[in-house]
Amino acid sequence: MADRRAGPVSQSSAVKPTLPMDVITSYVIVVGAQEKEKEGEEEEKEEEEEEGEEEEEEEEEGEEEAEEEEEEEGEVLALPLAAAAVTVVVVVVVAVVVVVVVVVVVVVVVVVVVVVVVVVAVAVIVVAVIVVVVIVVVVVVVVVVVVVVVVVVVVVVVVIVVVVVVVVV
Repeated sequence: MADRRAGPVSQSSAVKPTLPMDVITSYVIVVGAQEKEKEGEEEEKEEEEEEGEEEEEEEEEGEEEAEEEEEEEGEVLALPLAAAAVTVVVVVVVAVVVVVVVVVVVVVVVVVVVVVVVVVAVAVIVVAVIVVVVIVVVVVVVVVVVVVVVVVVVVVVVVIVVVVVVVVV
């Protein structure tokens, strides 16, 4: 057999496969699966390396983001402070407006009350003056009437006395 291997091999003397096709197919499948496993393991290693690199990049990005967040925290803190300041200003402005409105309403009410009191006082004074004038007029009329009556009575009495004296004399 060694001689055959050393020289050229003829087609008729070549070793023919003695394994059935199923075994060969199974072998090919197993070997292919093993190769796929090896490739899968290599891919997993590569993926792990890539993940490690990605994790490092993510850590670097995380550090950068942390720095950015620290910077933004100052901005974020400034926003609530600004909102609080605006709120305080709005509250103060509203309070001032409310106070001004209340003061204006009170002043208007006081002015109206004073005007009403003055009008009532003037009306009372006018009525009092009218009453006094009426009383004075009535008194004057009564006095005049009394004087006229007294004068008339005196004149009548004098006339009667004169007539009696003249008739008697």
